[in-house]
Amino acid sequence: MQFTLHSDEIRRFDKIIRWIIRNPKNMWVHFVAHRGKAALATHSFDWTLVMPIQGRKPVKPFKIPFRYLTAVSTRAESNVTVKIHAKKRIGQVHGLESGFLKSTSPFAFSLDDYNAKGAPPEAENLNEYPVSLLNEIWRCAKPCMKTRHPFLSCVHITPGGELRSSDGKYALAIQTPYAFDAGEKTLIRACELLGKRHLRRNKSFRMGFVDDTVHFDFGDFCFFSKPNVDRYPDLNKTFAAEETIQTRLTLDPADVAFLKKHLDDLPGRKDHDSPVTLLCDYGGDISVHGETTRPEETKAILLARSKYEGDAYVVRMNRKHLRQALMLGCLDFRFGTGYPMASAENIRLCWMPLDTCGALPLESERPIKPAVLLRSDQS
Repeated sequence: MQFTLHSDEIRRFDKIIRWIIRNPKNMWVHFVAHRGKAALATHSFDWTLVMPIQGRKPVKPFKIPFRYLTAVSTRAESNVTVKIHAKKRIGQVHGLESGFLKSTSPFAFSLDDYNAKGAPPEAENLNEYPVSLLNEIWRCAKPCMKTRHPFLSCVHITPGGELRSSDGKYALAIQTPYAFDAGEKTLIRACELLGKRHLRRNKSFRMGFVDDTVHFDFGDFCFFSKPNVDRYPDLNKTFAAEETIQTRLTLDPADVAFLKKHLDDLPGRKDHDSPVTLLCDYGGDISVHGETTRPEETKAILLARSKYEGDAYVVRMNRKHLRQALMLGCLDFRFGTGYPMASAENIRLCWMPLDTCGALPLESERPIKPAVLLRSDQS
């Protein structure tokens, strides 16, 4: 039994896999029938990629180590042939390079039934969505992609149309104008694939849901995502903290522009957690303080136009979380006994404070009077 495919198809398949994982060296590629046509497929524990190709569909599905396909695939436009000796369970891949035959060493392969072992169910209803939704999914995915906990590297898509993500210290929620036929805890694996321009060459894409699987159809390939939901945190509890709010801070847009410009001028930027302290003082002053062990180098930013309601409050936080809120256009901040929270028109976010967080008086935790005070109304 033999199967022929084009070297360009191998390169394209390899490129898409690398958008999902960085090193596909140990992946297996399945030769299968998909929607009645020949296709290449590969899957990990929580995702599957299926790409239709030209040629006849295989008589029986089989799989080989992917590295043998890439070993003979060249930049030249040529065919690659996979020969399978079913009785001996030995395979070999042949290709042409500069007019000469290039072959791999014989290798073992598997006739495992892909459709019974690993093929995800296809969604019966694939709805069409504008590419702007994919942009929002990607925006939600980026903050959690660098987490050290793989089970957190997901986007939670809710039936009500909200996209959520968390890296363990920071959580983001983006409300979309859509309702989805998704389960209460349906997840999308966060990966570079979601941000690629290749997926935005069309104005729309198709997406559907079946069980806990999200089925993306991008035209030239399908991506199925089904991360393990058991270890994913309940973000409903993370965001459900309105009853604990003690202080509401409303930032003036001019103050936001000034703070974004000078936030990294505050001392402590290169320290662990890059800490800053936000102080809503008794007299109504709102200031952001850096940290240093040298009193003569202390510096703070006074947000002269902004206002707060409720208790005087102090919170120490990582400045990257504050910067992220500002970059997302958040002007409304809420503080209480739970996590600090911020919001914009269709965005909510919250994050873990550092060791200091609470209503005044916390005299021992108040930042000292700064040696340098930058006023936002005197820029």
